[in-house]
Amino acid sequence: TSVAFLSLAGEFTSTWWITDGRLVMAVANASKVANASKVPQTAEELEAMRTKLVSLWQPSKDQMKDYLSLYELTEPTDIEENELYITLNDPFVIVEKYVNMIASQPPRISVPPRSETPQDKEMAELMEKFLIWGWEQADARWQGMLHNPLLRDICHFLCLFGWSAVRVKLEPEDGEFPLDIAVLDPLTIYPKMAGG
Repeated sequence: TSVAFLSLAGEFTSTWWITDGRLVMAVANASKVANASKVPQTAEELEAMRTKLVSLWQPSKDQMKDYLSLYELTEPTDIEENELYITLNDPFVIVEKYVNMIASQPPRISVPPRSETPQDKEMAELMEKFLIWGWEQADARWQGMLHNPLLRDICHFLCLFGWSAVRVKLEPEDGEFPLDIAVLDPLTIYPKMAGG
């Protein structure tokens, strides 16, 4: 089975998916991808967008909260006096098992060349090496902030909620690694798709 999601950044599109228990990323030129939606210009437009997105995603967020409650083995509060309630740890065990299975494999990073010319092949290879180096740097920085490995945290949300959110922010002043990469809790994210 495969789970795919798309992220747009500048002129490139990165598609991530899980295949055969491994997280895979492919990068392609996104010049043909439609431009992102109009950015709100006023506080009223921003508030209207926020309200619309919260309303749109609320059923999904409610379902995610239910999944989280099962994962955290939360006991219900509406148990009748004569009822017996048994909490099984199956949801926690299943999520953790799949997370560990997927996160134990290093991600495959592949950049296809635009054409078969030697220059394009070399550029694709250099970009691939840069992305591998960037992944290693981001992972080291993420773990340096006392988190799990980056891939494990991404896989945790993928297995628990069905999707994951990663923020990539440019930090040009940082001399070591110019990107700040953080895994965000999907419960706090309300995506707006391009063109909609």
